[in-house]
Amino acid sequence: MAQTWLGSGLLTSAGAAPHDIQARSVKTTSPSEAGTARPAGDPLREYLLACPELARLCSQNGWIDNDTLEAEVLEQRQDTVLLAVTFEEVIMEGAGCIAGRVPCYGRVRVRLDACGRIESIQVV
Repeated sequence: MAQTWLGSGLLTSAGAAPHDIQARSVKTTSPSEAGTARPAGDPLREYLLACPELARLCSQNGWIDNDTLEAEVLEQRQDTVLLAVTFEEVIMEGAGCIAGRVPCYGRVRVRLDACGRIESIQVV
């Protein structure tokens, strides 16, 4: 599946209602790594990069490497969207060196308001 970005209208396409989305993926790598520019201010991308809830998917008490964070829409309803989320967890040694990386994955449910804006996110 080709990777596309969700636009600033959050989960909408041109002329579509917020809940009329199709399955698509969101890759949060930098534009230079992805090879294409992504829209500035993508609210879903920005929310996923900043939300502390995704840390629950870490297994080694490390942190999320935002450059590897990806999300794919699995299911949509009028007020919620189910995402499959994957990323690498960065594991540090006591001296501050990177000891390793662990692949992490899970599902999150994003709750939307009536206008299609993000209200909350929950790891499921």
